Amino acid sequence: MKNFFRYTKKVLLAVLCISFSLLFVGCGEKNCDHNFGEWQTTIEATCLLNGTQTRTCKDCGTKETQSISGAHTLVWSYDKDKHWKECGNCGGGYTDEGLHSFLNNGACAGCGYTQPQPGTILFSLSDDKNSFCVAGYEELNNEIENINIPATYNRKPVKKINTFAFKNLTVNEVRIPEGIEEIDDWAFEYSDIEKVYLPSSIKKINGQVFCQMGSMELHVADINKLWDIEFSSYGRLFNSTDNITLYQNGELVTSVTVPSTKTTINKALSGYKFIKTVVVGNNVTEIDAEAFYDCSSLNQINLPSSLTKINYNAFWGCNSLTSIDIPANVTEIGGSVFYGCEKLQTVTFSSPSKLNKIGDNAFGFTSVSNIALPDSVTEIGFAAFQATDLQEFVFGPNITSIGNGVFNDCRQLKTIKLTNVAKLNSSLSFGVNLSVEKFVVNNLDEWAQCGFDSNYSLFYYGAKLYVGDQNVTSVVL
Repeated sequence: MKNFFRYTKKVLLAVLCISFSLLFVGCGEKNCDHNFGEWQTTIEATCLLNGTQTRTCKDCGTKETQSISGAHTLVWSYDKDKHWKECGNCGGGYTDEGLHSFLNNGACAGCGYTQPQPGTILFSLSDDKNSFCVAGYEELNNEIENINIPATYNRKPVKKINTFAFKNLTVNEVRIPEGIEEIDDWAFEYSDIEKVYLPSSIKKINGQVFCQMGSMELHVADINKLWDIEFSSYGRLFNSTDNITLYQNGELVTSVTVPSTKTTINKALSGYKFIKTVVVGNNVTEIDAEAFYDCSSLNQINLPSSLTKINYNAFWGCNSLTSIDIPANVTEIGGSVFYGCEKLQTVTFSSPSKLNKIGDNAFGFTSVSNIALPDSVTEIGFAAFQATDLQEFVFGPNITSIGNGVFNDCRQLKTIKLTNVAKLNSSLSFGVNLSVEKFVVNNLDEWAQCGFDSNYSLFYYGAKLYVGDQNVTSVVL
């Protein structure tokens, strides 16, 4: 009896399975002639992606799917000089480029662009055709209140301000929107502008952006973003001949901190006459050329132990700087680094110093009266201490090269000591307008091996030669 029920159960399950199969399969795909309905779009095609459409057999339910090719929706686009067609959705499909042909009503016969009216910002398409540049401004005959540069133009972002875009402009304010990444040289040359608002999105400055501006306020939201900007070799925001003041959130900037996340100090403050104090983060290893060029109010800056190189003109013309400590890891002081720092009197070197090279004019026209170079120094450049207040100078034991005119116009210099003359590999010409009284060497043999400029006499001004403390009055040849 038990086996009977088991058998009956299996039969019923088989019948049910067959019934359900017939219910869902219907007439069966293999034997169906398919009576398909209309195609239905399941995924719309775009200019970037293909779409799909599907149709279904009314008898068996079989589905077919096919791809729908995407296509651009072309619309006219333009800048100040030309027009072209591109996709209104993605900006692709660039075609039909041509110059504007203006009708009597001022509209282009091709694209409908109208000739710029006074007060209109002019744009040009970037080389990669993915963004626009500010190319100029159709100025009014009288003073303009404000200029607000748009973040987008013709469905594309505005990313750059071109050379001379706002030259000779008289305006109260210029607001540069977030998204602008680059400003070319002389973009605002000879303009009379009260305020410029600079976005945090700026990545590159090419040349002297605000040149011959007179007085102007430069406003930023976050001064730390300035340290991220890439400056060209002549690039800077400030010009020493102008009177440009920097504001962060409405406050005049006179002191700054270089974040510890930075390893290089760029030219963000080059030429800024109102900076007084700079605190440098502990990870900075290099100061760029002209980083604090002509920052005439700078009177205090700490150089961290991580610093290894100070590039040329870094502190040129910092007339308020009175003292500086060179960290032990600095290996090179570039040319004219402290040139013209008229009040600089004290220069110290942390021990054990790794300093190897002092560049041309490095300390020229300073008020340094006493300086003790580390023994690690091997090279001193041309006119390195020109027109200083030095009274005595000692060349260390590892000096191998001394540039000509190293002491030009050092009229107070009375004593020069050469610790190891034999290592010198260049002829000596200490400079002009000197009144040196003593040359001190270790021994005469070294002195005899040293090279001298054939047109220059060390003793022209009546200086005497000493070996140690003894004045040399006779020699044996």
